[in-house]
Amino acid sequence: MAATKPQPYSGYVPDFVEEVGRPSSGRERLLTAAYELFSRSGVRAVGVDSITEHAGVAKMTLYRNFRGKNDLAIAFLQRCEERWLKGWLQAETEARAASPPQRLLAIFDIFTEWFERDDFEGCAFVTSLLEFDDRDDPVRQACVRHLANVRAYLCELATQAGARDPERFAAQWHILIQGAIIAAHEGDCDAAAKARELGVLLLDHELQHGLERERLADLAPIGRGGYLAAAVIGPEGMVRLTGELDAETAATVAAVIDERADGPIRLDLSELEFVDVAGLRALRGTQDRPIAIAEPSDAVLRLVGILGWDSDPDVLLQPVPA
Repeated sequence: MAATKPQPYSGYVPDFVEEVGRPSSGRERLLTAAYELFSRSGVRAVGVDSITEHAGVAKMTLYRNFRGKNDLAIAFLQRCEERWLKGWLQAETEARAASPPQRLLAIFDIFTEWFERDDFEGCAFVTSLLEFDDRDDPVRQACVRHLANVRAYLCELATQAGARDPERFAAQWHILIQGAIIAAHEGDCDAAAKARELGVLLLDHELQHGLERERLADLAPIGRGGYLAAAVIGPEGMVRLTGELDAETAATVAAVIDERADGPIRLDLSELEFVDVAGLRALRGTQDRPIAIAEPSDAVLRLVGILGWDSDPDVLLQPVPA
């Protein structure tokens, strides 16, 4: 009988399966049993007798393959990295998003689905870490290493996205992820979506360093110091924005667009000195109107990716007409 493919989110993800649906060796049967039991109940709460009974092997088989339960727990954590981090989380983020900023945000979308599953069991690295107080304990040290590997993956994405300090950014993103997991344990299935909102702000702040933000001192400010002007250019009525398009001017921009626009909005943003996520989002008004952006800069393209507009058919990126 062929084995059915397991759900990627579940704690129990068997592999090395024979035709009869059982792991192919005593070691694999022990690892499979440990994966299920440790994921569900923690390491300390599960005894050797329970593991060997669940695996259907003699106790001597455990001691032939592992030095003891803690050695088995370390092997379990390694398998968690292979399956949870590499086989699931990294694979899912790469499948769902093309750009590094989008992949960072996709983690929260994936977690939202994970938190809603009946078999949600949390992150084994975190739950196992909290079970062992002694910093020199090999199981605790293994947890620390695997959590560092999660941050290394986040750091890789942050570097690709252009973060100023990728290691610090990865640590901040990891805190958001871990906080969301703990909140999900409390029963908040919306925790990942809430963490994503903070992630958008963090990304927006981190990626703005590539833009020059020079104030136009001789022009009247809008809001608390930002300046924004608009002019219609060209025969097709393209709107050129000059100055700063940020959270301070976003509400005004959205109101004007809702009031005056009756079709697709064509924009030249090449002379903007500053733009952030809130400002760019406001350019579509509150109705998510179709929009065309002429010759977007690298900074604008990063924000387009954060907002997910690069896959939106109503957002067109195009050159300025000659």
